[in-house]
Amino acid sequence: MRVLVVAEEAGDATALARELERAGHEPCGASDGAHVAARVRSTRAEALLVAAPGSTSALRLLLLRAREAAEAPLPAVLLLDGGSVWLRTALPQDLAPATALPAGEAGAARLAGALAALVAGDPGPEQVSIGGVAFERAGHRLAGPGGCSSLTPSEAAVLSLFVAAPGAFTSTAELARALWGQVLTDRHARGAIRSHVHTLRGKLAAAGFAGVVESRAGVGYRLVEGPLPR
Repeated sequence: MRVLVVAEEAGDATALARELERAGHEPCGASDGAHVAARVRSTRAEALLVAAPGSTSALRLLLLRAREAAEAPLPAVLLLDGGSVWLRTALPQDLAPATALPAGEAGAARLAGALAALVAGDPGPEQVSIGGVAFERAGHRLAGPGGCSSLTPSEAAVLSLFVAAPGAFTSTAELARALWGQVLTDRHARGAIRSHVHTLRGKLAAAGFAGVVESRAGVGYRLVEGPLPR
């Protein structure tokens, strides 16, 4: 597969091109974000490897430009830093087809697997089981012994973060990024997060969830299956 590397630093582009070759793909050049559309057209790229995503809005704009310039659907592997919320949750649908990898794990094997999954159209698990309740991601729905509940998109985004790391605390900063694409720490944002968690607790309980959503001041929230450990 012909893969265009998008990176701000020439050294990064060279290193990634080397890993692509080891993975059995053909690196067809490199680009920075500003000239990605022209490079997609000139190289006839079949996929992107993006190591310069910038902000959420910048990443969306980059992919939009690249895909408008492509002759066919253009999957993308996004290398993100360890703080990115998208490493713990599914990428937004408007970025599909794409997948995210930690920037430090961009070895040949990981790149080969990620590109193969994209070409195969593997969307990842659509349903996650938590404490006896099934969370259907695409439909924003809970189903369990107590019945079914529909989630709002915001509640589904919060739950997606929780199920990505059950038992671990998710900070309000991470929740804010998932909900609004940026870190908001004012009292209105904190109040909105508390409200989403409160209604999510109620819907989980109604569906028969065997567990709790714990909150801890200054730390965040976490999903615990079963009773809280003492």
